[in-house]
Parts: sequence; structure tokens; C-alpha cells
Amino acid sequence: MDDLPNTPPTRGARKTMIIGTVSGGYIDLLNPENHTVTLEDIYTGLRHTARWAGQTTSRWSVEEHSVMCANAFRGPAVGSLACLTHDIAEAVTGDIPNPIKKHLRVQVEEGGPFLDFETAVELPVRRALLRVLFPDARLRAAVNEQLDAGVYKPIDLVALHAEATRLRPRTDTSSYTKLPDGPDTQQALQDCTWVGFAGGLDTFEGTQAWFVEDADEELDTFEGTLKWFVEDADEELRL
Repeated sequence: MDDLPNTPPTRGARKTMIIGTVSGGYIDLLNPENHTVTLEDIYTGLRHTARWAGQTTSRWSVEEHSVMCANAFRGPAVGSLACLTHDIAEAVTGDIPNPIKKHLRVQVEEGGPFLDFETAVELPVRRALLRVLFPDARLRAAVNEQLDAGVYKPIDLVALHAEATRLRPRTDTSSYTKLPDGPDTQQALQDCTWVGFAGGLDTFEGTQAWFVEDADEELDTFEGTLKWFVEDADEELRL
């Protein structure tokens, strides 16, 4: 039975935050496993969502940022997929600028604690949408592991710097676009600048398909090698 008007919800009752999608579906941002999001919804959201609150000298989307990070990352294909999908939640939340996001607090349950936006919304939504992007549980687990390890963070910072330099030349962004320390930083900056602004960018789905194929090969090689050595180890233990 629905709560009567003006009756306070029961403590611990789950709140909802429903967002509609272009396919006619929906997602509850506070309980994101409750959704009917499609691949079309994800690709459309990322393609149409502007970075930097749209305050750039030319159009620049979350899709373009994600593809740039994936292609500039130097490492295994599974790491590139983590770079590609690190902002996937923004397909349905939009790209909330950090000066706003850092002050947002979300209460998921009535009477419960107020959590930062990333913990309460972005991370659970990202996990839910990864199920749509990667039906293969093995591949999805590998990408999640890379995301949880933060392998995308250095290239994300480099991409931020490249975007600020190219797309916001009259704005002082030095306080939040500092390049990470490391011997490969300058190479990464060159890669981001070339991939993003000179070499031409593929679509999100095209990039995804490319790296999924390579990642499947990597995982097959790893698992095959692991199985080989496990069998050898079992034989050794029996001797």
C-alpha cells in the first residue's frame, strides 16, 4: 500500500531517482540494477554529453574523451577498455562539473547517511552499465578489476590537460590540470593530443569492438597458460 500523503517514509526505505532513456527505457540511479538501458542508450548518452559543461571552443563530448583515453593508454587491451568505460555512468547522469560534484551528497535510503556522488551514484551505475556493454562475465570482471585498480587515472589526467590546452586556451585551468609525475607523461600527452585532435577519433562502439577482440585474445592466452602450468604443477605434486 502506498504511503499516505504527508506521511514520512519508513526509515531505511529505498529512495528512487528515475532517468528516462532515448530507447524508451529507464534507470533508477539509486538502485541501478533496476534498469532497461540498452546499448543505444549508452552510446547516445556519451555522444551527446558535453565535457567541461560545454564551455569549450569547439564541441567535445564524453565519448570523444573516452575514446581518446582508450587509444592513448599504453598497456593491455583490458586496460584500454577500462579507460574507455571509466566515465560510462555519465551516459545517464551527464557530466557534472567537479566543482559541483564535490559538494553533492546523496542519501540513498531514508534516514541513512549522506554519501558523496561518486560512491552513491556513479560507481553503482557504472557497474550496472558494464553488464550491458560486456555480457561476457569473464571480460566484465577483468575490466572491473582494472577500473577498481585505477589504471585509467594517469591517462585521464593527461587527457584533461590536453583538452584544457586545446579547448580552453583562455581559461586558467592550472590548478586542476596538473600532469601526473612519471617518465611516460610527455609521451602520453603527445599520444592524447595526436589521437584526440589530429589523428581522428573512432566511435565509442567501434573502439569497444576493437579492444574487446584484443582483450578476449589476452584473456584466452592468460587462462590457457595458467591451465597449462596448473596441470604441470599437479603432476609434480603427484610425483
